[in-house]
Amino acid sequence: MRQTISAVFAIKNEEERLPKFLSHFFWVDEKIAIINAATTDRSAEICQVDGCKVFQRRLDGNFTQQIAFGVSKATSDWILYLACDEFLDEELKNNIIGVLDSSGPYMAYSFKRINYFLSRPLRYGGWSEDCLRFFRRDKGSFIGNSLHDKVIVDGAIGCLKGELHHLAFDTIYDYIERHNHYSEYEINDFYQRYGVMDEKKFKRIFLLRPIKTFFKNYVKKKGYKEGMHGLVFAVLVLVDNFVRLAKYWERYIIKNQKRRTDIADF
Repeated sequence: MRQTISAVFAIKNEEERLPKFLSHFFWVDEKIAIINAATTDRSAEICQVDGCKVFQRRLDGNFTQQIAFGVSKATSDWILYLACDEFLDEELKNNIIGVLDSSGPYMAYSFKRINYFLSRPLRYGGWSEDCLRFFRRDKGSFIGNSLHDKVIVDGAIGCLKGELHHLAFDTIYDYIERHNHYSEYEINDFYQRYGVMDEKKFKRIFLLRPIKTFFKNYVKKKGYKEGMHGLVFAVLVLVDNFVRLAKYWERYIIKNQKRRTDIADF
């Protein structure tokens, strides 16, 4: 007997992407859309017309718990969660369906996630890696309060062939805008790890960490093989690291009272 599967996705202002995105999931048993409460477009209406179960929830910088909420509303045997700028290639989709048609020993599966920058897949530089997005509903749980998903699996984890493609950044403007928002929340994670550092320790981290990250991604992990796309992306990541650390310094060390505090959910 075929096992069932729920596709869970979190959304904010995705009315342009949604029709094509939703059309890819005709084969799932249940679609659950978690709409960011800050959404201002027709995303919820489009999902309802498509037959999704729709729930509205404030994100508040916590993507992990946003997805966990969606999973709590699911009823199928298996969960597949993703974003509206991601799609499965045919090989991965067919392998997931194969899992549903069998009864193997694994409680979850990882697979390769390929990030795109200016329409180009980044296969070097450590910018694409394995992810765990497919698991048995009764065997997976989420932890943490983070922008980045963290699922813990009770049982063995297998690996599927095929790829999840993430159309992350169509323009450099997209990259800068998104990471400007991300950094407002990511510095909280940095604070939880290090507390309030003295300026001497912070200065050392501020000067060295972004440069080490650039060297690791661009040189050790061969980001240079991506040509000019790889160089530009590596430099953007370098700058992004400096910006996040500078925002931590602004918020927790010098406690700038004039800093922006009205950043909307993204």
